[in-house]
Amino acid sequence: MQAAKTSMTETYYHYNNMYYKLPENAMIMKNAQGEFTGYQLGGNYIVLANMVGLNQDQFKALHIGKYEGLQAAMTSNPR
Repeated sequence: MQAAKTSMTETYYHYNNMYYKLPENAMIMKNAQGEFTGYQLGGNYIVLANMVGLNQDQFKALHIGKYEGLQAAMTSNPR
């Protein structure tokens, strides 16, 4: 169940060929030119310079792991 919950609550923002993980309910911040600058959550501002992004290959590998985790959670959760 934890794998399923994690898979459904994470959000990623794709910017400049990188994927940035955002917490659930985060508000995306952009500058006047519409460029991604970070996010805000509950009065806290996290700027892009303090974030670590995933490249396409890393993101694909992560997605595959989440998909498998979700499938395992659904299979092991009798309804």
